[in-house]
Amino acid sequence: MKITLTLTLSLILNSVISQTNPGLAFGGNGNDKGITLCLTNDGGYILAGTTRSFGAGSEDFYLIKLNALWQPVWSDIFGGLHQDFVRSIISTDDGFIVLGDVWDGGNQRLGMYMSLIDTEGNEVWDKQFGTHMDDRGFSAIETYDGDFVLLGYSRGFEQSGDIYIVKTDYQGNLIWQNSYGYDRDDYAMGIVENEDGSLMIIGTKNGFFDDVHANYERHDADILLLKIDTDGNEIWKKTYGEDGHDFGYSIEHADDGYYLFGSTQSWGEGSFDMILTKVDNMGEKEWHATYGGEHYEYGISIDKNLDDELFLLGSTKSFGQENSVDIYLIKTDNLGHEIWSLTIGGEGADFGQHVIATNDSGCAIIGTTLSYGAGQMDMLFVKINKYGEIEQISNTNNTNINELVIAPNPMHDNGRLIMENNNADDYTLEICTLAGIVVKKCNLSVLNTRFRASSLLAGMYVYKLTNNNNRAVLSGKLVIY
Repeated sequence: MKITLTLTLSLILNSVISQTNPGLAFGGNGNDKGITLCLTNDGGYILAGTTRSFGAGSEDFYLIKLNALWQPVWSDIFGGLHQDFVRSIISTDDGFIVLGDVWDGGNQRLGMYMSLIDTEGNEVWDKQFGTHMDDRGFSAIETYDGDFVLLGYSRGFEQSGDIYIVKTDYQGNLIWQNSYGYDRDDYAMGIVENEDGSLMIIGTKNGFFDDVHANYERHDADILLLKIDTDGNEIWKKTYGEDGHDFGYSIEHADDGYYLFGSTQSWGEGSFDMILTKVDNMGEKEWHATYGGEHYEYGISIDKNLDDELFLLGSTKSFGQENSVDIYLIKTDNLGHEIWSLTIGGEGADFGQHVIATNDSGCAIIGTTLSYGAGQMDMLFVKINKYGEIEQISNTNNTNINELVIAPNPMHDNGRLIMENNNADDYTLEICTLAGIVVKKCNLSVLNTRFRASSLLAGMYVYKLTNNNNRAVLSGKLVIY
């Protein structure tokens, strides 16, 4: 049913990063958005979003496979003439489950759409669910018993909109479906499974998803936590918030409860702030922490690394460059105390959408950028280590992890030289201003590969690496932040 278009690597690489880009940007002349990502079984990544640059028309599913060295392997487009929007992707034994919503599925309105993509990017099967009255898919998980639970939104049960959950078997066949909510617009974005098979869903009560209702100021939106059993029956629900609008977007297991992440007007510094709330296993609130400044911050995605630390991702207006919106990433301990924070972006607007913890205790993020890339909006992928340093990603398909590389780039306090085959050569590194003034010079070798950049002011520099024969072997631009 769906139209599939496979892009060549030369096409997708046309839009990959400039020298100052913090990661990889993908897209064309139209608006292309990065929405979600997942780790693959071979150590790589699948990036998922939407594209208006390629495909059959309007917005189409946009999938990109990266290997463990961050090199693009394949890119696929799925979609019809009208809106097709991917919102979740997860890795399975057979490939990847993609969840979203489509307009060209035979219904008059959007329908929840689920498909299985194999490891080469080919669509194996697809399924649709819903009421034919604006049904969307937000988040998918694979359960302990090998089934899938799809979290979404529907206006088919109540005109203002309700939380919509579908459970399927491994082939996407419907097992049960149910809706949950109050009198006004209720929606949920995050879901996790407990060891007993029950499910925890985070969302928003009385929100205004997608289209802002004319009466949104007349009622209060609160963070909503819902617990259901394995058959979809509601066990209990709780709300969190005060007089301002409070939105719940993402949930993560804690040792003795759950972390809830979203945005708040009820607490914080001003406008909206990110909010992290810790609740016990019964949903009773234990503490909350807010993150933000004078303007607005929105919290979208949370994940936990192997050290029991949290990555919080969203967008910031308070701390953005050139007074623009930037991607905002915060690392905290398990009590919500900030360890470091990082803004990513340029002169344009840049939005963080999804963060995943990686096996090196760092993280990878996906978002949408107007600062980098080829066209208007582009998909942006960035890898960050556990210290909050952006890791250098090459923009060619000839990347070899054994080549000489100065990393990370951009960098903050510390840098290092990744050396080819651990050779025994000695090198001299010079870092200069754009006017050619040497501001740092150091010797590097296989026994001494690291250097400090903390004394340098934030900005753009030029570096040159020479070997012991005084021959230049590597040069380029270096961003210090």
